[in-house]
Amino acid sequence: MCIRGSDIKDIQRRLGLKEDRVAVPTDKTNSIVMCTLEDYKEWTKGHLQKSGKVIPRSKLEEVEKEGTILLEEKLHILSYTEAKAIRVALKSKAIPTPKLLIKDHKKADKDGNFPTRLVVPASNFTSSFPKAGYLGIKKIFDENEINYMDK
Repeated sequence: MCIRGSDIKDIQRRLGLKEDRVAVPTDKTNSIVMCTLEDYKEWTKGHLQKSGKVIPRSKLEEVEKEGTILLEEKLHILSYTEAKAIRVALKSKAIPTPKLLIKDHKKADKDGNFPTRLVVPASNFTSSFPKAGYLGIKKIFDENEINYMDK
């Protein structure tokens, strides 16, 4: 089930919660934790300051170029539709939005806050690389008549 932001705001209104609260998904328990917007910003900034790295747009363009060259070399293992989907993903050079997760399966600190984790979803243009790798492996198995479904 997908919960939209408007649904969360409606639930907050019905429960009488303040507007400055945000719903943050949890890391492993598939639920949400409510926290203040200020806490959310502080935790996110902390992760970015600790391990964030600025990647220039030119690097994304370089990866897109390299990916396109690799795609052209591997067209023989892809269908037209698969190659087109990968080409579109590569051309987008989309940058994913980092996402803060609450690790509520861990112990809370003295203030009752759980540790957090900042993740970058694999939903940008690089997500097409594993898809191409999977298709290549599948083609090799199929050509050698290996039944991989019962493994």
